[in-house]
Amino acid sequence: MRFNLQPLLIFSTLQVIIINDKLLTMLNVQDFGAKGDGIVDDTLAIQTAINSGNEIFIPYGTYLISSNLTLKSDIIITGYGTLKANADGLNVFTSGTAGIQNVQIIGITIDGGGQVGGVVDSGFKGVVGIYLTNSSNIIIDKAYIKKLWCY
Repeated sequence: MRFNLQPLLIFSTLQVIIINDKLLTMLNVQDFGAKGDGIVDDTLAIQTAINSGNEIFIPYGTYLISSNLTLKSDIIITGYGTLKANADGLNVFTSGTAGIQNVQIIGITIDGGGQVGGVVDSGFKGVVGIYLTNSSNIIIDKAYIKKLWCY
């Protein structure tokens, strides 16, 4: 008897990578509805991915963010995408009020949407890229942070 078995694919864009000799299976923000087209607000989809797992992948694209993305402890966020502010006065990534530990942000771009060195030519005002309080063991590696308040 011969069987023709086909693999079952749960996430069409699931990423498997190795960081610090550890094999990680990452949740892709696009599987939670993020578009990365620079037009659609992707805040809710990305926050849902953050809330759903501890290893998050942000593929190439421009993801509009209109409110704070609240991180949690023991999370890795990596990828090649750009998180672009789409509102005044937001923290693209924040720890919230609780404080967090063991966070890695690797390879992504955070774009404040037009603010350069505290002077606004055009774009949004008062955007902070990463604002963490009462936090420890934070690694930011190969991330590009531009056009925002000086944090």
